[in-house]
Amino acid sequence: MRDEIEIENKLEEATGFPWGPARSAAIAEAVTWADEGEYTKLQIRGRIDLINAYLRGGQDERMIAPFVWLLNLTEQHPEDSDDDVREMVRWFFKTAVTTLANNPSVSLQQIDRLLEQMHTYYLADGASLHAYYRVHAQVDMICGRMESAEEYLNLWRSSTRDENSDCLGCDPLQEIIFFDWNEQWDETIASGLPSIAETDTCEAQPFRTQTAVLDALSRTGRAASAWECHLSSWRAMRSDVDDLVHMGRHLTYLGRLEATNRSLRAIREVLPFLSETSIIVDTMWFTAGLTVALESLAQTGHGDEKLGVRASANEPVGFPGLESTLTVAEALPIVRDTALTIAKQFDERNGNDSISKRVNAIFDAPHYPDAGKNSSEIFSFIEAEKNPLPKMEGIPQLVSASLPLPEDAPDYPLPTYNRQQVPHFDSVSELVAFEIKHRQDHRIPEYATFYKQLEDKIISLMPDSYDDITDPEELYSLASVNYGLLQREVAKDLYERGAENADDPVMKVRLEIEAHDTAFDMETEGKYAILEWLQEVHDQVFSLAREALPVAEQPKRGLRSLFSRSAEPRKDETDPFISLQVAERFYLLMSYQKLASSVNDYEKVDEALALEKEIASRYPVLESTYQLSAARDLLSRGKVYDGAIAADQAMHLETPDNLGHQIQGRLMLAKASEDVHDNREASVQIREALTLASNAGLRMIQGSLGLYLARMLAAQDRDLEAAEVLEEVLEEIQTLGHVRLIAVLRHYLVGCLDTLGEHDRVVQEARKAVKTMVGLGDYDAAIRMLMTAAEALQRLERSDEAAETLREREEMMAEHVEDSEVKTLNLARAKRRRARTLVMRVTPRVAEQYLDEALSLLDDADALVRTVKDDSTFSQQYELGDSMDDRAYVLWRCDRNGEAAELFQQAAENYLIRDREEAVRALVYAANIYVNELRDAVSARAAIARIEEIFAHPRWKNHAAWETVNGLKEQLEEM
Repeated sequence: MRDEIEIENKLEEATGFPWGPARSAAIAEAVTWADEGEYTKLQIRGRIDLINAYLRGGQDERMIAPFVWLLNLTEQHPEDSDDDVREMVRWFFKTAVTTLANNPSVSLQQIDRLLEQMHTYYLADGASLHAYYRVHAQVDMICGRMESAEEYLNLWRSSTRDENSDCLGCDPLQEIIFFDWNEQWDETIASGLPSIAETDTCEAQPFRTQTAVLDALSRTGRAASAWECHLSSWRAMRSDVDDLVHMGRHLTYLGRLEATNRSLRAIREVLPFLSETSIIVDTMWFTAGLTVALESLAQTGHGDEKLGVRASANEPVGFPGLESTLTVAEALPIVRDTALTIAKQFDERNGNDSISKRVNAIFDAPHYPDAGKNSSEIFSFIEAEKNPLPKMEGIPQLVSASLPLPEDAPDYPLPTYNRQQVPHFDSVSELVAFEIKHRQDHRIPEYATFYKQLEDKIISLMPDSYDDITDPEELYSLASVNYGLLQREVAKDLYERGAENADDPVMKVRLEIEAHDTAFDMETEGKYAILEWLQEVHDQVFSLAREALPVAEQPKRGLRSLFSRSAEPRKDETDPFISLQVAERFYLLMSYQKLASSVNDYEKVDEALALEKEIASRYPVLESTYQLSAARDLLSRGKVYDGAIAADQAMHLETPDNLGHQIQGRLMLAKASEDVHDNREASVQIREALTLASNAGLRMIQGSLGLYLARMLAAQDRDLEAAEVLEEVLEEIQTLGHVRLIAVLRHYLVGCLDTLGEHDRVVQEARKAVKTMVGLGDYDAAIRMLMTAAEALQRLERSDEAAETLREREEMMAEHVEDSEVKTLNLARAKRRRARTLVMRVTPRVAEQYLDEALSLLDDADALVRTVKDDSTFSQQYELGDSMDDRAYVLWRCDRNGEAAELFQQAAENYLIRDREEAVRALVYAANIYVNELRDAVSARAAIARIEEIFAHPRWKNHAAWETVNGLKEQLEEM
């Protein structure tokens, strides 16, 4: 038989596990030991812990047995329970009743009996019936008693909140859902907005309320606010099986919005949760929402799309399972039948058909008015809400409701996104007709996809010679296609095949330009190095560029030969077609001009622009490219307005309007907006460019633009949207060979996730980033990323994993950082950080198990510090004081308060060599321990006297530390 100390240790040990089966099992074992020894207090504590573990771990139905035990104890042996225990029973009553009601195998008689018991219990304790009324309404709704639910909601509204009520965010949730079920959209919004704005809530809010109002916002024309609520709440819910029913609401929303790509992504993220849930009602509501999403996908041409993820059968909740190889169309009837079968079980229990009607109502509801037109489906923005929300005094509105509407409609409408509409051409005439028809509309997805997906087809359709082509439009269109393909060929040479083409003189110089463009700091000597290099290669660049001018009379040649570097330009006349040779040299000159502009060498810039203009005059297809280059130059010289006008005009030129021009033009407009601090407009332009690149499958450009857009959004404190952009871009470019770009994108994503407080995702993405960075040999970046992961793990109270991550970081530093005193010092600090992390446990008793290891790490750290010599930037005494401070913290976490207080005071004296504020901080810790832990008034007053001595100068009179010190003085007076 286990004694009380062993049981307490077991309960404390369980706190080290995350919520879930492992934690529940550890607590259950402790409860068994407590029952064997008949330790009543531990039996109570253990069962309270066990119920919380079941509820937080998605095992709601298992809480009934320990709850009944506590209920019987308080009623049959009231002498063994106090007010705190009865309060916990009242709180657990709410979940116990709803858990039974949510199981169709539990009869109405059992449910009503427990409701009556709850009513009696609350009255006996003198508690308000506010929480009881809310629970009754919730139970009535799942039992198909809607009139009774309305009556109890009325009673809930008129009763008084007390300690048994849900948080201010969750309390109105049942009313919101009731209104939603009854399609009372205005009432849904009016009840939901205050809940969303409430700050004194639990961690589930405002996300659950944001989810509950999605349909009402969409049905009343508040599309922007609905989208904002979706983005915010989906990110918070998508990783927790407890939120399965709310995930189903999101899938319903996406299906009715016909946001096809996002629907697929969302389904693949959360479908496996169906295999994990143990709550049958959650399975029903989730599969109902999943049905809407799948049916919408099938109706919009995605029925043959594979699910791509597997959800194994989950017999207890009636889910038959789905294989990853099933198509959307094949999965749809399975999912629909699952929802209807469970609904029928509830109907049989309830004696009515209310739940089946509700599920069918979800299936049959019409799509939203703006379905299929949602411009936010890719690279999501929170837009201004055009249909105002109700104004409520003192209640902050959603971001979308507070954004100003643009004064004028944008010149370029936001792009839509549909991968399915890819044109097919059987002849050159069809191809030409398409290009002519859509020449001025470059935002449509067909145009972008046209260049990427049909490249080989287009080349094969081109005639060997254009001698017989007399139609100017047809000639013009073929030239446009030719140039668009050559643009991509040049980009491939530079970004994907650069090393292979290093022997080519043009490619060699372009690669060197790219290297100089990224290798130097423009604020230092790097600027002068570039100026010198530009002069060195000047003659070579201009000589190569002039080769793009006509040099010899030649007959008209086959179009396919244009893709060979041997094709020569023609003489003395403008040519609708250019060869790869011309394109390469023209872009070489533009790269040179751009680099010269970056170091303000405008003499060379002007010379380059003049030659670009001359080349473009011979080849009309290059005219808009030259105009964009000139616009870029204006922007670089600070002529923002003129540059923006030039870029806009270049995008409208009656010359071949290819994809690259549109992307470049939008980036220039973005740069112009950024220069005048209109970051929102800049973001809109970047997103348009990014959408075009994505539609065309230009993954390299897509990745770079995604990073640019995310950085711009984050600069506006729009981290939610920035994270969405980065996740979507990363998903799109995963197969791209540019590992460093992926690493940079992921690094920035981790920062956004950290700002959003999505610590689980921070850990996941940081680990992926570390793996990529190590593969690149960038150990400094990997070391920083491991620190980020460790900090996120600490916030998640996963101390073991955090300590292990820090150990990995130490080993990487020791092995891959060049030996130096800086490395020695950083290793010492890393060891101290790990020592602190080891003892960050829920209770001192658990922390003490790691004390020896932590102290050993601190000893190793001190030994390293003592090998580093003092200089103008480093003091060994100060650093050892910092180590004493860490040692004091470690001891304090392990309840070794006397030793901790003494070390804090010693650390303060070491800190004084450089930093009075740090010295006072350590002394405040010591004084606090003396007052609140040791009750040692004499030592506390001595520590406070030392603080007053250090902060005696008037400059410190308003320091924040005095508030704590004065509070400690008041406590001393009462001791």
